[in-house]
Amino acid sequence: LFGRTVPSDDGTAVPVIFYYRRVLSVRHLAVLHVDSSYGNAYAQGLRDAAAEYAPDMTVYLIVHSDQRIIDTVKQLKATGCTYFFAVLDGGKKGRNQVLSYMD
Repeated sequence: LFGRTVPSDDGTAVPVIFYYRRVLSVRHLAVLHVDSSYGNAYAQGLRDAAAEYAPDMTVYLIVHSDQRIIDTVKQLKATGCTYFFAVLDGGKKGRNQVLSYMD
């Protein structure tokens, strides 16, 4: 018999929110994330942590899609946020696509 415990990402979301709100004084944060169980859960964890520990912070959740990267970046820009947090799949492809379209 084999079993393992996978901790929730809710606990790791709290220090991220503390850093953005208390250190960087961010009040509007866009969270760009992949549409997967991990990406959706982590993004929701960030939103929940902000609601509890930084209630004056607005968190925008944006789903990233490789097929429609330009639409993803347009959504990100439309938030007007100066800062964003990204939860992307491994590798540099997704990150480089997003950053190349940010200009």
